[in-house]
Amino acid sequence: MTIKLPRLIKIACLTFALSLSALPGLPAQALGAKKAAAAPGEDMEIRDKWAIVVGVNRFNDAEIPAQKFAQKSSADLARALKDPDSGHFGLDHVLLVNGKDATKAGIEKAFEQWLYKKALPGDLVIIYFNSRLLKNSAGDPVICAVDSVITDPDKTGINVQELLKTAKQRIGSPHILCMMDCSPMGNSAEKAPHDLKWLANSSGVSVFAASEFNKVSQDDPLNMQSMFLHYFVEALKTGAGNYPLAMTAEYVWQKVQEASKVSGNPQTPILSLASEDSQIVAIPVGIMVRSSLPDKGIAIGHPIENLGMERPDIVAPTLNATKPAIKIQSRAPVNSKTVATAKAPSQIAPPTKTKAVAADDDEEDDFDPNLDLRPYVAKIKQDIQKKWQAPKGFESRRVTTMFSIMRDGKIENASVVESSGNEDVDKSALAALQAASPLDPLPKGSPRSVDLKYVFDWKTKVTTP
Repeated sequence: MTIKLPRLIKIACLTFALSLSALPGLPAQALGAKKAAAAPGEDMEIRDKWAIVVGVNRFNDAEIPAQKFAQKSSADLARALKDPDSGHFGLDHVLLVNGKDATKAGIEKAFEQWLYKKALPGDLVIIYFNSRLLKNSAGDPVICAVDSVITDPDKTGINVQELLKTAKQRIGSPHILCMMDCSPMGNSAEKAPHDLKWLANSSGVSVFAASEFNKVSQDDPLNMQSMFLHYFVEALKTGAGNYPLAMTAEYVWQKVQEASKVSGNPQTPILSLASEDSQIVAIPVGIMVRSSLPDKGIAIGHPIENLGMERPDIVAPTLNATKPAIKIQSRAPVNSKTVATAKAPSQIAPPTKTKAVAADDDEEDDFDPNLDLRPYVAKIKQDIQKKWQAPKGFESRRVTTMFSIMRDGKIENASVVESSGNEDVDKSALAALQAASPLDPLPKGSPRSVDLKYVFDWKTKVTTP
């Protein structure tokens, strides 16, 4: 589903940007948010939303101190994101990896087997971590899984920079936000060689953190949550999910500073923007998308080969491993709530409900969610395969591409999301897509575009006489 940011949201972002000059500024890393919020791109689109939420209270290694409210904080965030009155995430679009399930293998599996198979370019993705932080041998920040070992962070921890960099590459979306709600321990409490600005720039993913790597994320004992998470959820609910990220970040920044001063241990949340996506600050976390609605149409983000298991109410074809995992994008009405005119964070009030914002004037109204695309998929598979020059030699090669098919059959935005490890093979896959374009036009009743992950798989088998 493709939803352009409503004009009212853009106006609110501009109003908010102008009002920031009267408010205490965010830390230096986030100052770019003011300019970005003032001019969100006209072609900015949000197709769907996904979130992975990770929380670890206690660790198998007794030398790693407990993170007291990590599991409750993560569970509360997952609940808030799925709240139909604020987060507006689809119920099956938020994955909670909590407690004993948050092993290193379990966390990696959540990304590999869930997020990377569902999220598409243009989707909004939220990644939340509440755990302890270590430094590896290179000085990079490492998130502790439940089975991490304090003496071996390189092998047993989650290298957050590598994880986010891979997520950026695999998903292909510029709109990814990592929320770091972690506390350091041991050598990571010393002045770190890297900061959040480094993490955002090196990974290509914007980061909103409770504090710098070497500072503690304080708890809110009254609400049994981290202070950072408490005020983030409060902002989300207060604004019914409609406030842009910049406004939410400003609210959290001010409230956490006020509360932490009372405790005698000042804490400063930081929003560091990836240079590739400074406009993410204009996107409301609770923006409505089609999966926000209780709909029994096509489940956006589900590969067709899995629909029979995940959505038995939808008839879907079965594709083998060499065929594309097709993910259908359709349109839906945008959020019926508008963004309130921005005020100082302490004065935020619930937005006034208005009539639904009209969809784009050029919106097509002939989309058929029950359209059977199996014949079309079978045909384009053959057309693309005919254009691929298989690699030479006896070594098996596999390259995964991602692209969009427009209604006229033209292939756009083709890219390699999983390399074969051989540049020539990768180029041959892109060349096949270029040669195959335009494909046959999408059948009548199709959405404006269809996004695909297509695997070029060359397998060799050596037999002995």
